[in-house]
Amino acid sequence: MREEIIARFSQYGRLLFASPVGSRLYNLQTPDSDLDYFVVVEAPFEQLLTRDYSETIKNKNYEKPDFTVHEISHFCELLTQGDARAIELLYSSDRTNFVSSSDWEQLKLLRRSLITPDLLRKYIAEIEGSKGYKNIPLVNDKLLSESTLIRFKAVFKKWYIMYRLLYFAQKVVDYLVQPNALPEGEELKVWLEEDSKERQYLLSIRNGAISEPDLLKDCLSSLHSLNLHLLSLTSSPSSLDPSPVNNWLLQLRRQHLTKFMKETTVPTLQIRTPKLPYELPASLEIPGRLIYYSYMPSVNSGSDYRSYVGIYVMDFESFFSMNFKSKPTEIEYKSGNHNYVFYELHKLQELVWRPSLFAYFLLFHSTQGDQELKEEQSMCVNILDSDHWQILRAERKEFITLKVQKSCTSAMVNYWKKTNRKKRSAENVGEMEDRCLAEHQQHSFLVREFYRLRSVEGSYPPSDNAFDQLLGEVNAIQQNNEHLTKVHGSLIKIPLERTIRNI
Repeated sequence: MREEIIARFSQYGRLLFASPVGSRLYNLQTPDSDLDYFVVVEAPFEQLLTRDYSETIKNKNYEKPDFTVHEISHFCELLTQGDARAIELLYSSDRTNFVSSSDWEQLKLLRRSLITPDLLRKYIAEIEGSKGYKNIPLVNDKLLSESTLIRFKAVFKKWYIMYRLLYFAQKVVDYLVQPNALPEGEELKVWLEEDSKERQYLLSIRNGAISEPDLLKDCLSSLHSLNLHLLSLTSSPSSLDPSPVNNWLLQLRRQHLTKFMKETTVPTLQIRTPKLPYELPASLEIPGRLIYYSYMPSVNSGSDYRSYVGIYVMDFESFFSMNFKSKPTEIEYKSGNHNYVFYELHKLQELVWRPSLFAYFLLFHSTQGDQELKEEQSMCVNILDSDHWQILRAERKEFITLKVQKSCTSAMVNYWKKTNRKKRSAENVGEMEDRCLAEHQQHSFLVREFYRLRSVEGSYPPSDNAFDQLLGEVNAIQQNNEHLTKVHGSLIKIPLERTIRNI
């Protein structure tokens, strides 16, 4: 069985932990109990670098047994949020665990720090919540037909769950009141021994041996006592400190980053640390290393208005910490008549994947090249163009797909239509035409540059006939946008992810 579990779930990453959950986790199963698995993995490092992994994977409806797979960063988030089920797994018995890696054993050393009044509050909230004791229906046990027998079992299973929660809530109270009274590992004793009083009592509830009025009375009494303890625990921290778990996660990532670097060939860069461009305001803080920065005068706001765009890479701790999703991936800042927009590298990846023509324009414009190319790109001037950015630009040819070409040509047509539609009502017809022409040139430049990189013969820029032929071919495509998007994603997936890993 263990070998089958390992073989089945290893496809999702390196196994850190795997165990049956539900009643089997507590040694409270019956012959009718389902078999459910809970698995924690570390995603392959290549997927971590490109964020191309699932935080949670669950079985399809037709798959048996039921299972839930969490990537370790998401599981750590659950721990620091005081998720009772996640914390209980750190106290699971070796008799149920199929996999318990050395890294998992190190994480278990932090489990005492996870027992706080907030965990007690979570247990109480579940007992008193919408699925708690208040919504358990009464059963007429004097008339047990076949249908009511099924209902009878379901009702007393709910009462058994309530009392199991009460048991763990009381264990939390016992630890918080006397933290040194129990040996390490006994704070939340998950596995109940065969002959233990707690196990016999919970099973008697599940089998309907205790009347509902008595269950309700004892439940209310226990809840009252737990709430009084919760009010009295003012000296304990109300919530846990996430830093120990986060530090453990970062240490895990560092170990596997070192291994990944030894096994992977990456470009050797002469990493430059340029001074920040003078255009950056002193009050603007960028949460990472700036690898690209460009000045883009706006065509909409006059010559005195300045727009800047930059790409940055998060530092190791920000990128691999549990709360990565809370980190900004797009920063906007305004100062006077200057506007600044900065994208984290993975946000740029998302824009290329979409695809966003703005992202493609950043990848293709440059201050180098022949004079005509410079004139077409005069609206963009690179201020900082790092070695890391050059890695991405070196792969840009691979990002050109039919979807992107069609998007560019469609945008060009729309801008010309906009000019014809609005110039009659515009106060300054010349200004309207100049603005639409400038926007049109950006997309025209992209299509022509795509043509240049994709063509085997010919020079840049292509002849008018060749350019017209390209536009005709792209516009003649009849596939819907969904199909083009799928093709686009499949074509750029490998080169884009490879590039992000190298950077």
